[in-house]
Amino acid sequence: MRWLKRGLWPVAWGVWAWLGVGLYRELPRNLGRPVCKLQVQGKQYPLGFLADSRRFATHTGASWKEPKDVSIWDAETGELLQKLATPPSHAKTSDVPEWVRIVKSSLVGFGNEDVMLALNAIDWVLDLDNGRIIDIGKCGRFVFHPTRPLAVFFNPELPAPLNRRKRSSPRPQELRLVDLVSGERRLTWPSAAAADGVKLVGKPLFLGDKRLAIPTKRRDGHRLEIWNLDALDAAPQIVEGPNLECESIGCSEHRIAWQTGSGENSQTHVFDLNLGREIFEAPSSASEKEMEVRTAGWEPMLRLDSSGCGLLNPNYSVLWDVDSGRVLWRGGYGLTQSAKDRKGWVGSYASAQIDCDTPDRFEAVETWYCKLGSWSGERNVSTVRSLRDGSVIYRCWRLTTTERAGSPNGRWMVDENWNVYELPPPANSMLLALCQSILALPLILLWLVLLWHRKRRERRLAGASA
Repeated sequence: MRWLKRGLWPVAWGVWAWLGVGLYRELPRNLGRPVCKLQVQGKQYPLGFLADSRRFATHTGASWKEPKDVSIWDAETGELLQKLATPPSHAKTSDVPEWVRIVKSSLVGFGNEDVMLALNAIDWVLDLDNGRIIDIGKCGRFVFHPTRPLAVFFNPELPAPLNRRKRSSPRPQELRLVDLVSGERRLTWPSAAAADGVKLVGKPLFLGDKRLAIPTKRRDGHRLEIWNLDALDAAPQIVEGPNLECESIGCSEHRIAWQTGSGENSQTHVFDLNLGREIFEAPSSASEKEMEVRTAGWEPMLRLDSSGCGLLNPNYSVLWDVDSGRVLWRGGYGLTQSAKDRKGWVGSYASAQIDCDTPDRFEAVETWYCKLGSWSGERNVSTVRSLRDGSVIYRCWRLTTTERAGSPNGRWMVDENWNVYELPPPANSMLLALCQSILALPLILLWLVLLWHRKRRERRLAGASA
C-alpha cells in the first residue's frame, strides 16, 4: 500500500506535465519580437507577399483614380528592392489602373471596363521576376497555378440578363493557358470544338501539378475536360457529370468540391475523378439570415486539403472528413446573436476566415464570452487549424495568415505598422507559467497537508513513548 501511494505521485505530476503540453499548444500567443520593419515612407497600402514568401509588395493611391506606385520589399531585411510606376512603360495602355493585385509573382492591373462583371477588366499582367508584360488578350478572370509559372485567363459565360446588356455583347468565350516565364500561349480553348456548341460554364481548376480541368456544357449535359499540362497536344480526358456552374469551388489532385443552393437549401458536393462519381454530399445547417450575415453576398472558395480528405466550407464554418462524412470542426453561429441571447454563462463560437490560403491550414476567429448577471464580456482570438483534421496548430491574439498579411509558406506576417514577424509565434511563457502554477497548486497543497499530518503523527508517537 505504501508503494502504491508513492507511485500515485509520479502519475499525478505526469498528468500535470501532459496538461502543460496541451496548454503550450492551446493558449493564445503574442507575436513576439519583429524580425525587421519595412522602411515604408508615407501612406502606403499592403498588396501581400509574392510567391517566394521573401518579397512583400505595397502600393500608393487609395482611390480608383489615383496613380499607384508599387514597391517591392525584402521581408527579411526590410529594404526596398524595387519600385514600379503603373501602368508599366511597355504596357499597351496608358490608363491608370483602378486597382492592382499581387498574384503569385505577377502584378495584375485592372481597368474600368465592367470590373464587377469581370468582362475585359484586366489591362496588363507584369511578371515581377523578369519584367515581362504577359500578352493575355481581352479577358477578366484568371487562375494561377499553385506551384508552376502557369496561368489561365478566361471570360466565363454571363447569366442571360447580363448578356442582354449592350456593353456585354459581343462576349467571346475564350480561355488561354499562358507560360508566365516565356509569355507563350500553351493552350487556346476552344479550337475546333467550338462548332460542337461547347460552352465554358465555370472556373478552370488546376488539379495538382500536372492537370487542368475545364468545366464545359454541351447539349447533352455537363462534362469536364481534363488536360495534361505536360502533353497538351494530346486529347483531353472527358469526365461526365459534375455541374460546376457556381463560384464556390475547391479542388485537390483527384477531387473537386462545389456548393449548390444557399441558406437552408445549400448542399456541398465532392466528385472523385478516379472513381468517376460523386462521393460526398452534405446539407447546410444555417438559416438564410445567418447565411446572409456570414457571407455578405460573396461566396468564398471551398477548400480541400492536399489529400482530398478534409473539406472546409467557409460559408458555414464547417470542416468535414470526406471519406467518413464526419464533421471534424464546426465554428457555430454566433454572428446573429446578441449577448443576452447566447446560451450558458460561458461559451464560444467561431467563423472561418475567407481570405486565408495557406496550404493545408485555415484560420478561424473564435469569440469567447462570459455572462454574470447583467454583465457580459467577450474576447476574440485567432486560431490556425489543420485542414486535414481540424486540430489546433497555434492560437494568437490577432490574425496571422490573411491574404495581405501572411506569406504563402506560412512563415512570415506583416502587421499594420510594417513590422515583420516570424511564424508560428513563440509560446506565451508568462501565461503558460501562470496556468501551470494554478494546476500544480492542488498537488502542492495536498503534499503539504500530508506532510503536516505525518509530522503531527510522529509528534504524537514521540509523546506517547516518552
